[in-house]
Amino acid sequence: MDVLYALAELHAERSRLEEAILVLERLFSRQRTRRGRPPKSMAQAHDGPRTKTQVPKKRGASLRARKRMKVARRQRVADAKKAEVHS
Repeated sequence: MDVLYALAELHAERSRLEEAILVLERLFSRQRTRRGRPPKSMAQAHDGPRTKTQVPKKRGASLRARKRMKVARRQRVADAKKAEVHS
């Protein structure tokens, strides 16, 4: 039983090695002067799904801070109206 398991593991390792060899051959068979995005066939050879980089979550203002901003905004509007009336 252990021999069959070892044989299965060797077959799996061989398939991984063959895939790695294929990817390397694709990479270095083309001219190295090529610039820009790699072709779609190379992107498919990438191992595993690609994930987006996570953007840090923006922190919102606390309830107390929002209240202070509201009061300050109302004060600015009131001051602007006073200046408009006296002008």
